[in-house]
Amino acid sequence: MKEVRNESIQIQHLIFNLFSIIKKQADSIFRKHGLTGAQVGVLTRLSEMAGKPMNKLSEELWCDVSNITGVVERLEKQNLVWRSTHPEDRRINLIGLTSRGRTALEDTLPEHEAALIERISRLSAEERQTLTKILTKLVE
Repeated sequence: MKEVRNESIQIQHLIFNLFSIIKKQADSIFRKHGLTGAQVGVLTRLSEMAGKPMNKLSEELWCDVSNITGVVERLEKQNLVWRSTHPEDRRINLIGLTSRGRTALEDTLPEHEAALIERISRLSAEERQTLTKILTKLVE
């Protein structure tokens, strides 16, 4: 049991380190484009559908509506998103991408994806498939 505990801690440590490396790299790329990771997260989620409710965004990004509200306000000031009330329920705020927001996302994501691909390309095709299977199994 002690061996499994030690391996579990080592695996957690490696996963956290990898996440930290990827996040720092992503944040650096996003900053070059005048965005934060949270802002890119919101823009990415909004690219999936127009007029997404604020509470749906907070669920998808695993954070409080109050946090999303602040991010959306900053994006709105940059004219990257629009906000309006739901036509049938005025208590619901709908958020969507502006054309400028879509362009910002299209300018930012390729560089981020290229950095991810460069890192993952260090693994062989077989290693990538194995890692995907292992991580999927742990997530389930």
